Amino acid sequence: MKLNFTFRQMNSIPELENHCEEKIQRLSKYELKVSWANIVVSKQRHRVLVEIKMIGKNLCLMAKAHSDGEYEAMDKAIDKLERQMAKNKEKVQKHKHAERSKEYALYHFTNEVLQVNYNYYGSKRKSA
Repeated sequence: MKLNFTFRQMNSIPELENHCEEKIQRLSKYELKVSWANIVVSKQRHRVLVEIKMIGKNLCLMAKAHSDGEYEAMDKAIDKLERQMAKNKEKVQKHKHAERSKEYALYHFTNEVLQVNYNYYGSKRKSA
C-alpha cells in the first residue's frame, strides 16, 4: 500500500510517519484491498487535525480527528478507520448465503414453530 503524507503549517515529523505506517499495516488483518492512503496532518492554532483517506477496489474510507497532540490525533483517526473497515468486512462477508448462516436458521425455525395455528379445527366447524 502506498502512503502519501502531507504536513500543513508544520514541519514533517519522520517519527509520526513511522508510527502511522505501523498502525496502518496493522489494519491489513481486515483483508480489504486498499491501494493507497493519503494522510494530511495540519496544525490549527493549538490543535492538530489529521485526515486519512484510503482508496481501494470498491472502497473509499475517510476519517478525521483532532486533538492537542499529533500522536493522539493520529491514533483517533486510525481507530475510526479500523471501525469502518471492520463494518465493511462484515458487510462483505454476510451479503450472500444468508440461508446458510446460523442466525438465519435460528430465526427461521423458531418463528416457524411459534406460528402454529391452534384454531385449525375450530375454524372448519359449522355453527348451528
